[in-house]
Amino acid sequence: MQVLVSAAAGIRDKALLLTLAKTGLRRGELLALQAHDIDITRCIIRVPAKAKRSNRLAFMDPELQAALRMYLIWRKPRARTSWLWISKRGGRIHKDYAGKMIAELGEELGYHDPGGPLCSKLTPHCFRHWFTTWLFRAGMEPEYIKWLRGDSLRAEAWQIYNHIDGDQVRQEYLRCIPAIMQESQSKNITVRVQTCI
Repeated sequence: MQVLVSAAAGIRDKALLLTLAKTGLRRGELLALQAHDIDITRCIIRVPAKAKRSNRLAFMDPELQAALRMYLIWRKPRARTSWLWISKRGGRIHKDYAGKMIAELGEELGYHDPGGPLCSKLTPHCFRHWFTTWLFRAGMEPEYIKWLRGDSLRAEAWQIYNHIDGDQVRQEYLRCIPAIMQESQSKNITVRVQTCI
């Protein structure tokens, strides 16, 4: 993930990759974000309602907060739309932009084989797998991971009474989500990061 984000051209692509990696959003959820869905101060992302999504909140760690802050600064003078992810001309990015950018970047780095089987392709969905795997390996409760991913929380009878507290999930998220950028690279996108706790 460090290699991918480091190789991305410009703050928009770096912020987009970090958002996928640090939130586990589906491609459609990422593209449905509007600028007002990003709350930099509170370190939250309000995810628009989608049929597959049960939870409508995603959290930011300081690294994602810094990248999104820099992206919003870049975006402000260019934007001609309320959609979060814009082209260099200021309109909404094409629905295939993220997948194409990730595939091209992955191919350059040897992580994507366009003619190979699905397991040898790098797609936006791979970032959802990375997010889930890292949280699980860091010891996060499976119910919290499901909550963060927006998966259905259908449960056995005893679990129905175990309500998930968003603030507790946020603390676990901040404990478990890894830093992606190397320290020297993070300094290039950091602008007075506020703490997200």
